Amino acid sequence: MSIKVIDLYCGLGGWTTGLLENNIEVTGYDIVDFSDKYPSKFVKADLLTYNNFDNCDIIVASPPCTDFTKSSFPKTWRVVKDYPPDIPSAMKLFNRVYEIVDIVKPVYYLIENVRGAQKYVGKAKFHIGSRYFWGTFPNFTVTNKEDIYGKSYVAPSKDRPAIRAKIPLSISRAFAKTIIERFKQYETGD
Repeated sequence: MSIKVIDLYCGLGGWTTGLLENNIEVTGYDIVDFSDKYPSKFVKADLLTYNNFDNCDIIVASPPCTDFTKSSFPKTWRVVKDYPPDIPSAMKLFNRVYEIVDIVKPVYYLIENVRGAQKYVGKAKFHIGSRYFWGTFPNFTVTNKEDIYGKSYVAPSKDRPAIRAKIPLSISRAFAKTIIERFKQYETGD
């Protein structure tokens, strides 16, 4: 069984790590060059304009969440006053996933973001910790939740935002397991 995944706004490859452990082929796309840190094939691309995607079975996407997060903070908070949320730009990045889904036509797609995005994009299908999910993917359950919290304890560095945004390994493993089970069901006709 060969499953191909496109990882949009891939960052450091949180989704990819659990998928690769299960021999799922993944290509990551991001505007920031993570090629030296990304664990699989990487394409540096501005996803707002890039259209040269390979065929795939699944799209996973984690569009930047900063503006959705800030929009849910009290307006009196310094970060909101000094750097107000840019919701139109955040929406362009989020909605671009739907455009790419229309181009590629995968079997499943999954978009991950924060609770604050729901105000703008609608209610999420479900959430695990602070990560909210939209899409057509089969539901999955994380049994080992040790790593889904604690992202705020990342030491300051130039990679801190990418590290904080990285999908926890327990979530990518649970997703990969569910996807493999679903594709096996298709192959056997169950």
